[in-house]
This record gives sequence, C-alpha cells and structure tokens, in this order.
Amino acid sequence: MRPLPDIDPEPDVCSRLPACSRKLLVTIRNHTIIFILVTGISACNSVPRAPSIKMDDLPPEQLNAVRAVKLYNQAKITRQKFAILKGIEGVSCKNSFWGRAATKRDAILQAQYVAQQAGADGIINLQCEVPRNPSAKYDCSKVVICTGDAIKFVAGETRDPPVPVQ
Repeated sequence: MRPLPDIDPEPDVCSRLPACSRKLLVTIRNHTIIFILVTGISACNSVPRAPSIKMDDLPPEQLNAVRAVKLYNQAKITRQKFAILKGIEGVSCKNSFWGRAATKRDAILQAQYVAQQAGADGIINLQCEVPRNPSAKYDCSKVVICTGDAIKFVAGETRDPPVPVQ
C-alpha cells in the first residue's frame, strides 16, 4: 500500500497545470461567484413586500372616504347591530434607510383603506403592534401592523339593551 502524498500548500498551483486546465479553473470560479450572487439576490426577495397604498397618491375625495371609516370599541356600538365583513390588516413599512418612517397612524390609515375597499362602515377590535423581527413577515427594516375586523351596520336595527346583573 502506497502512502498518501503530502499536499504541498504551494500558492501557485495553476502554474503546474496546462493552460486549458487553468482556464477551466477560472471558468468554474467565475460560475461559482455568479451562482452565489444570484442565489443571494433571490433570497433577499423571498420575503414579500408590505401590502400598503401610498396615501399621498389618492385623490382627495377617496382619502376622505377612507378617513370616514370609523374606529369603534365594543362599548360604543353595543346598541347597533352589525355584521363582520372580514378581518383586515394595515401595514406601515419603512423599507429603506432613507424611506418614510413606519408609524401607527399610517398603519391605521392603511387598515381604514382596506375596510373602505370592502364596503365597511367601521373597524372594531383594532390592535397595533411593532414586531420585534420586522423582516420575518415583510421586507421592511421597521414595520407597524394593525389588525381588526371590518364591520357593516345593519340599517334600522338595534340590539336589546344589556340586562343588568342582580
């Protein structure tokens, strides 16, 4: 049995190879670099962008309609009947160093926009949070997420007043 040859850590290994082998090594190295760059860039785009609308781009009448969607807590609407249309989410995202700050006000306005698009009269159970890891869900450096339920009031109907506890 022959012993394994010692590996000489000579820095210029290519000088001992024929010219075509050197070209092959350079080609493999270049393709490896391109592969790493492409997979790195595609990994950056694997997190979706935040679903937000630029409110500055809305016409004034549409912005007023969005702001007309009221925010309610349960105590304010105990006498009015309503139907929950759907769960909604408003997202305010800062996705670059020089971009606009993510704010609670913008996230609420985004939620109002989604509710208005669904035909809602208001939003209940609205809760806002600033996640510890903003880039886990959206491609943002900072994010504020508000969730709630879009509601539509039933015309002319009220609930029975609450019965006092004795």
